[in-house]
Amino acid sequence: MEFRTLIASTNWWPLAARLAAAFGESGAHVGVICPRGSPMLSVGTVRETFKYAALSPTQALANAMRTMKPDLVVPCDERALGHLHALHATLPAGDGLLRLIERSLGDPVGYAAVRSRGQALELAAQDGSLEPASRELRSEADVREWCVNRRFPAVIKADGTWGGAGVEMVDSPASALAAFRRMSGPLAAWRVAKFLLSNRDPFPLRGWLDRTRPGVIGQDFVNGRAANVMVACWQGEVLASVGAVALQTLKDFGAATQVQLISHPEMDAVAARLVRRLGMSGFCGIDFILEEGSDTPFMIELNPRATQLGHLPFGPTGSLVSVLLARLCGGTALAATGPQIPEQGIVAFFPQAWLADADSPLRALAYPDVPWQEPALVEELLRRPWDVRSPLARLTSFLMGRPDPARILTKLFKNVQPTAPRGDAFAQKLTVAEQGRRQRVRAPVP
Repeated sequence: MEFRTLIASTNWWPLAARLAAAFGESGAHVGVICPRGSPMLSVGTVRETFKYAALSPTQALANAMRTMKPDLVVPCDERALGHLHALHATLPAGDGLLRLIERSLGDPVGYAAVRSRGQALELAAQDGSLEPASRELRSEADVREWCVNRRFPAVIKADGTWGGAGVEMVDSPASALAAFRRMSGPLAAWRVAKFLLSNRDPFPLRGWLDRTRPGVIGQDFVNGRAANVMVACWQGEVLASVGAVALQTLKDFGAATQVQLISHPEMDAVAARLVRRLGMSGFCGIDFILEEGSDTPFMIELNPRATQLGHLPFGPTGSLVSVLLARLCGGTALAATGPQIPEQGIVAFFPQAWLADADSPLRALAYPDVPWQEPALVEELLRRPWDVRSPLARLTSFLMGRPDPARILTKLFKNVQPTAPRGDAFAQKLTVAEQGRRQRVRAPVP
């Protein structure tokens, strides 16, 4: 009996597709629930697909879970995680979906804390982890009080956001108040209209209809390098981790496009304490700033879901996906069969690294993280991203003089070679990958 994994994503990030491919290559039966246009729909190892309904997301999730009957559900963004938490809160005791969500995410006592930036940081600090002085801001009076004797610059952050959205640097009390007003209120109607008509993203509509107000925190600014550790965990125990420092990002506070893998025992220790404290299962990522001059890690954020390091092949145990599958199935983690990333190696994420800086000298030194074993996914990722593919988005980009990302990628990518030669060796690699897809992982250990 094969292990069944459902990947949930409400956006169009490549990381969800890469994670789905990693589970499939490890022998799992993979299903996905996602919006139209998701790159996950181009992954050859995906065997079941479900539509993510923006106006009834918890019902869509419940239907997908009852139909597929997965052994594990993996959220790939905060919105999908929030939907799982909301579904959990409505289920009666004894419902099988209740047990499935708890199995996938961990102890429900910690669900509220993992969704709140402020609460997660407070718990980490209680366990002795270093974090910039942070405070939850519930009103403009809180902001004014927080600004007293505050050394600027500082940072304002909103809950339920990702990829650098909902994070602003402020340099004065006035800019802090302005940022708080933008972040703490419901989404403006014109922005919802833009998401719907230009980006073809219907998910913000539900928050606007519900008049959702996100939590906001203020945080001291720490000068240093952005770093991250992603862990595979089970019932409060860290099974394996991958650490990285950002070398390049797409925008300020955004996701890294090129990273260097690192081993940082202090970052790993913070992750282990927080995972144990919250009883987490599945995947999570923790963001840090490595203080300039000392490399002391200051935890700045918990991402209680998969991040973009989970599929990377590293070390004798393979990826974090293979480690988690081995733990759940009672076997041994499958080692990476293709090229592995060396210790302290540089990784260029595809296609983000090519879009972030067309002339980056780092890419020549980096492991090109291209999913060659998934040609349809490569082709999809070379196109315009779904949220800028509509006629209105194309017209807006043309009028604003923005370059066409598809043309940039086509020009830059034509000289990129697979990690193995395209001759017999490359064909053999694809054959091995195809054979691996047909192997089935045993059912989970009770």
